[in-house]
Amino acid sequence: MGATGTGKSSFIHSLTNNKNIVVGHTLNSETSDIKCARYFVPNSSACVTFIDTPGFDDSRGHAAGMGDTDILRKIATFLKVEYEQKQKLAGVIYMHRINDTRMSNSSQRNLRMFRNLCGSESMKNVVIVTTMWDSAPRKQAEMHEAELRTKCGFFKDLIDDGAQLVRSGQYCEGEGFLPPSQIVSDILLRSQPVFTQIQNEMAQGKELDCTSAGEQLDTDLRKMKQHFEMEMKKLQEETEEAIKDRDSRAVRELEEEKTKNRLEVEKLDKQLRALQEGLRVSKADMQKIILEEQQERGRQRAESGEDDGDFFAGALVGATGVYFMTNALSSFV
Repeated sequence: MGATGTGKSSFIHSLTNNKNIVVGHTLNSETSDIKCARYFVPNSSACVTFIDTPGFDDSRGHAAGMGDTDILRKIATFLKVEYEQKQKLAGVIYMHRINDTRMSNSSQRNLRMFRNLCGSESMKNVVIVTTMWDSAPRKQAEMHEAELRTKCGFFKDLIDDGAQLVRSGQYCEGEGFLPPSQIVSDILLRSQPVFTQIQNEMAQGKELDCTSAGEQLDTDLRKMKQHFEMEMKKLQEETEEAIKDRDSRAVRELEEEKTKNRLEVEKLDKQLRALQEGLRVSKADMQKIILEEQQERGRQRAESGEDDGDFFAGALVGATGVYFMTNALSSFV
């Protein structure tokens, strides 16, 4: 998860140029915006499946009419399916643009959601990849990296829990810079597979809005709603002043702004209601999803010539995140 445009597509593309990549299917209707692509690690029997999902505050998801609640629901459903099949988290890649001069509200919100989805226990499997080094002055980028590494609320908390910080950038070489293939291999080498925090919480019987990620999203949505409501109040006061001044043009423009803010409040109310409704997936539907995924994985194994002894790892990719899932409890060798 994270802000869009951080280089996730470039990361995936650098691997898909390899003849070992196999582009997979689109998952069931409940997770219809989650797409799969497989990567066979060179000189090994390891297979990584990238699971591509819209990220929070992602234009791709919002353009399709999805809010952050819809995106959380899809990711939670996918992770619930993986939990039912005993698929543990083997690794996570979180990407961030180093050429952003400040940590935007969107980036901070995505980071909070990311942390609450994964949990502290998963941080030892996390690699934070800073990208776009070729688009920023080196000294400025290094100063920003130091701030991200040491400042609470940014990456310090993740690093303190075991996450690693590396650099990635086209045409960039030197200390700390790693190519995507090396990042994937390093994660598999040191992986200690675990379930994510939200998987454990749902397994304990918590509804989506009562999970850490759900509670964080609820807080964020209510803050945004409060912001738009305050804006509407200010606009109403300005409208009343414009009416007194008989400024019809200003009244018209202010009414348009009020309408935009009112629509945003309505969207946020809808997301809050949807969050309380939970996953909307029955036990029968969940079993159907699991069966479909097992059949698809069997088909892909048959096409690729894998046997049952092959190490299998998967990766869930958000707007800027790559999450590896594994059904092998031993680390990759």
